[in-house]
Amino acid sequence: MGWFSRMKLACIDAVEQAGGKEGAGATAERSASTAANWRNRSVPDMPPLDCAFRLDQAAIIEGKRPALLHRYAAELGFVTIRLPEGVESEDARSGALIDAMAEVGDIPTTYRDRAADGKFDHADAQALDIEIEQAIEKLVNLRTINRMSFEDAPNVRAVN
Repeated sequence: MGWFSRMKLACIDAVEQAGGKEGAGATAERSASTAANWRNRSVPDMPPLDCAFRLDQAAIIEGKRPALLHRYAAELGFVTIRLPEGVESEDARSGALIDAMAEVGDIPTTYRDRAADGKFDHADAQALDIEIEQAIEKLVNLRTINRMSFEDAPNVRAVN
C-alpha cells in the first residue's frame, strides 16, 4: 500500500471520527457531499489543509487521535506527541513515572491479547501501534517533568 492509500485511510478515519459525512462537513465548513468524497476510497479527493486542521482539532478536543496528523507524520518517518503540561514537583515526577510504566506495560498485554488466536493482522498492528504511541507520550511527559529540574523543558513536537 502506497502513501496515498494510507493517507486516504486516515481521511476515512477522520471523517468517521467527526460523525460521518454530515459531521465532518460541518466541522470542516464544507458540504456533506464533499466530506463524503474524502471518505470514499474510489474518489481521490482529500481535505485541504484548513479542513484537515479542523477535523484533527475536533478529534483532539473530543479526546480522540488526530488521524490526519498522525498519518502525515508517519509518512515522513516521525511520530506525533502531545506536548505535556509539566509541573516540577516530586509528586508530578512520581505520577508521571507511574503513568509511563503503566502505558509501557500495556504494550505486551495488547500484543498477547491480539496474537492469542495465532494471527496478527492489520487491525492488531494498529491496536499495538496505539499502545506504543500512548507509552511514548507518557515517557515524553516524564522526561519533560524531569528536565524541569535542571533545564527548561524542550519544545519537542515530533520525535524521529
